[in-house]
Amino acid sequence: MRAASRSRATHLSCLLIAIIACLVVLAAPAAATGPGSPHTVMGYGDWEPFIGTDLTTPAIPDYNANYFAYSFVRSDEAKYVGLRLKGQFGYARYMSFNIYRAHHSPSFGALTDFQLLPAPGSVNPFVPGTDPNARNRSYVVAVQPAGYAKDPQENTLEYDSDQMPTLVVMIRYYVPQRSATAGVPLPTIEAYDVRTGQSIPMPEQYLLGGRSMALFGWIMRPIFTTIVDNRIRFYHSEGAGLFPNADNLYLIGAVTRRRNEVVVVRVKPPTFPKDSSEYGATQVRYWSFNQTNRDTSTPTGLRDDQFKVASDGFVYLAIGDKGIRRQAERRGYTFMPWLIRGQTGAVIYRNMVTAPSYAGSIDKVPIVDLSDPQNIYAQNASNFIGDHAPTGVVVSLKRFLKDGGGLAPPRR
Repeated sequence: MRAASRSRATHLSCLLIAIIACLVVLAAPAAATGPGSPHTVMGYGDWEPFIGTDLTTPAIPDYNANYFAYSFVRSDEAKYVGLRLKGQFGYARYMSFNIYRAHHSPSFGALTDFQLLPAPGSVNPFVPGTDPNARNRSYVVAVQPAGYAKDPQENTLEYDSDQMPTLVVMIRYYVPQRSATAGVPLPTIEAYDVRTGQSIPMPEQYLLGGRSMALFGWIMRPIFTTIVDNRIRFYHSEGAGLFPNADNLYLIGAVTRRRNEVVVVRVKPPTFPKDSSEYGATQVRYWSFNQTNRDTSTPTGLRDDQFKVASDGFVYLAIGDKGIRRQAERRGYTFMPWLIRGQTGAVIYRNMVTAPSYAGSIDKVPIVDLSDPQNIYAQNASNFIGDHAPTGVVVSLKRFLKDGGGLAPPRR
């Protein structure tokens, strides 16, 4: 075992997060479209793509998800701009809409796929009992400040106008099929005046991309103070400043791995649906493990259906050099190559659309507060949800081959 090193848990972590969230702001605006014309998407159009497998995508994306954002500054007359999004339900495990403000980004409102009312004559394929391959799969989402008339045939996302100086609309596809946009075009975007309901020119676009990845890395920096020995402890993160999905719950564990070492993680996983007929009948819609670089990019990840479940009901994950794959899999581990840049990064455990009855819900774990050094131990997720939380250890290759550092699958 490596000697413990006492890391300094900083009392400035909350202040750092606030400062960086404010720094992560303005980019150059794009030109507005013509009067009254819906913004027809060609390719990605004005939707900014953030692809989970792209190392230039920041904010801890899931490796098996794609994200598309449209944003504008709500100044002057743009305060009265609503957006009408006309699209088709994607061929994916999951899709949703979230709204954020660019300079600080919890979700200020969200719609999950099964909550969306389909357009007249269409069906919502995310509702159990409907055809997941239905050809008529259209919807309309309206995004507008609260206090104005709503169309009952549209799905309306409202927000407090005073809290939203810059509006960000984000659509997500998890495990997209057929294409990066889940086999359907991205929604067309039409601007309208919320006072009159009439179509108006599109506002100047505000671009989220092109920012320094280091800014996002500063937001994540406090988690690395939890590396005090060879144990990997997982903590409940709300993802402040990192555009968290309202449907996701996250546990994050920081890790340092040196040459010829193996990261071993064990968890009792939740049940997940095999197909759309089981949506709502399992403990989560989706779960995954992802590796995260210090700059919040995602070099690799595995989704729920890629893991081997051992005879004791646990998943055992081995992360290391590619040369140990065969030995790890022979011993019953799911193998993931270490692709984190350098020696230090993090492992993210994600649960999405969690059933309220799930005994292992991450919601039962307090949001981590690292201003108190004792919380490194006290707020470890396993203290609250036991084996439903991941636990990990970093061991030498020799120790891994012997007993996995105490985290080894049962022998067959």
